[in-house]
Amino acid sequence: GSLVWKLGLSGHPRQWTLDVAWHYLQTETIVKGEHLGTALATALVTGLAIAILALVGCWLARERAWFRWLLFSVLTWAWVLPGPAVGMGLLNVIMQLPEGPWKVLLYNGSSPAPIMWAQTIRVLPMAVIFFWPVVRMIPRSAFEEGRLAGANAIGEFLHIVLPLTWRAGLLTTLAATALCLGEVAASSRVETAGRWESFAKILLDRMHYSVDNSLAALSLFLLASLIALALASIGFWKLGRGQK
Repeated sequence: GSLVWKLGLSGHPRQWTLDVAWHYLQTETIVKGEHLGTALATALVTGLAIAILALVGCWLARERAWFRWLLFSVLTWAWVLPGPAVGMGLLNVIMQLPEGPWKVLLYNGSSPAPIMWAQTIRVLPMAVIFFWPVVRMIPRSAFEEGRLAGANAIGEFLHIVLPLTWRAGLLTTLAATALCLGEVAASSRVETAGRWESFAKILLDRMHYSVDNSLAALSLFLLASLIALALASIGFWKLGRGQK
């Protein structure tokens, strides 16, 4: 409500008008609309990658105690690390890499790769926590039947794990996308120049100067994106319950 109120304030004495609010929404759509679309697409791809990594990790950890301890130990360590420490650590790793196409991808060129890397480290622990009980609920008999039928590891994942967890995977993807869209502590320290600047970082930079109508418009754009992801999650959840 405060963002909407700030969006339309103008004049002396200050008063709210719809024309002013609409003007700033149109202006910021032209100036930063493409940037938000790029950030949302990047976050969606990263969220999907995080969901796949989390699902594979939980599947491998289900019957391998040593891998389960390794997975949860590393992810717990990644979870409790401050975001700036993650970003600075990644930047140091990138700077130490030898010259090659990977250096262009991660540092010299305009690329979403370093942002996606940082966001994956930050969000993957939460995705694994969400997926773990879902994977644990898969009946052991399903795996035993698959192995008796001659299924290899890839077949087990594609024909047993994936069909039984795809709804949870969609929800995890959308939740991870929302978290990636708002992540700024780590990704802002490794982002490359150009169009791949974090949208949340733009908001943070604007806040250092003034809280004006333009900032309110950008904040509403980000909020609308998060609401859309939440509504999509609710829709998938109801779809899954309706098919049971």
